[in-house]
Amino acid sequence: PDGDGQGLIHRLRDHGGEQTLIIVISARGSEADKVLALDGGADDYLTKPFTIGELFARLRAHLRRRPAGSSAESSHWVIGVLELDDLTHTVRKGGVPIPMTPKEYQLFHLFVMNQGRILSYRRILGAVWGEHSSDQAHYVRLYIKRLREKIEDDPGMPQYLVTEKGIGYRFGDPEVSR
Repeated sequence: PDGDGQGLIHRLRDHGGEQTLIIVISARGSEADKVLALDGGADDYLTKPFTIGELFARLRAHLRRRPAGSSAESSHWVIGVLELDDLTHTVRKGGVPIPMTPKEYQLFHLFVMNQGRILSYRRILGAVWGEHSSDQAHYVRLYIKRLREKIEDDPGMPQYLVTEKGIGYRFGDPEVSR
C-alpha cells in the first residue's frame, strides 16, 4: 500500500535479488503494464482472475528452467569452462582466475543468475548502475565488450554473452545451446 509493484521489483533486484522469482499478480491486464513489469525485472505476469492450477503450472515451469546450482544456498556456479564463486568474488576460466573490476563482477554475476534469459539494457542498467542510469546504454555496451574480452575465446564471435538485437543480451552455456 505504500508503494507500487515496479518499485518493489527494482528494490528486490537492486539488493541482490537476482535469483528471486518474481511473478506479478495484478488486475491490470494491459500490454503496457505487462511489458513494464517484465522489462523492469519480473519473471512472469499473471492477470486476475486466474486459477491456482495456472499459478502452480507457471511456478513449475520457472523452476524447471532454473540452471543447476542456482539455489539460494549455492555460492558456486559452473557454466562451461567458466566458474563464479560468490564467496570469494572470483571468476575463473578453465581454472585460471580472471581479474575483474567490481562492476564487471557485478555484471557477470547478474548474467549468471539469469542464465538463458534475455536481459534488456534497462534491466541491466537498473541492476548494476541503478535506476538513475536508465538512459546510459553505452555503459552496458562498454562493459559487455570488456567482459567478452575476458571470458570469450573469440570476443568477435561470442558464445557466452550473446547480443539479442534491439533488446539486450543473453548469457548461456555454449555447450547446452548446440
